Amino acid sequence: MSKDILIKRLLIEIQKMITTDELDDVLFYFLDNDISDTRFAYHLSIIGNEIDSIEFCEMVGSIYHFHFNYIEEAYDLAYYHY
Repeated sequence: MSKDILIKRLLIEIQKMITTDELDDVLFYFLDNDISDTRFAYHLSIIGNEIDSIEFCEMVGSIYHFHFNYIEEAYDLAYYHY
């Protein structure tokens, strides 16, 4: 599945959080570690669309809303996932 390929492109710590359903910790990981690579959020966005999980989509929306709020399309992407 394409989601498995995308999950493997994420940081190991984020992979573990996703596979153990610790989705609340993903946003805090981005914030605490000052992750600046927006590709990770983009991959999470695609994964969220594929698995169609409310919790996962809300987590991705929060990442765009609170962490990557400086990118031009951040609020549109956050709104899409909320």
